[in-house]
Amino acid sequence: MTALRVELGVQIEEIELTAIQNFLAMGGYAFFVWPPYLLTALFMLVLAVVSIRDLHRQQRLLESMEGKQAEAAPIGTAVTENS
Repeated sequence: MTALRVELGVQIEEIELTAIQNFLAMGGYAFFVWPPYLLTALFMLVLAVVSIRDLHRQQRLLESMEGKQAEAAPIGTAVTENS
């Protein structure tokens, strides 16, 4: 009984491995299918990194502008433009 289970286990593993290999091969079109997925993932990763870096740069710029404005006008005083 144990030998049968081991043999069935090996057969199941072979079937699962073959199914995964068939999926990854994409019916022979893997060369045309997987590179676009990889390029898309790479593009999205680069876009996320660039966006986060720009967000941090904009936040630093805003903080420095707010700091300069706070130094120029003490709290409780209004900043008015003289025309």
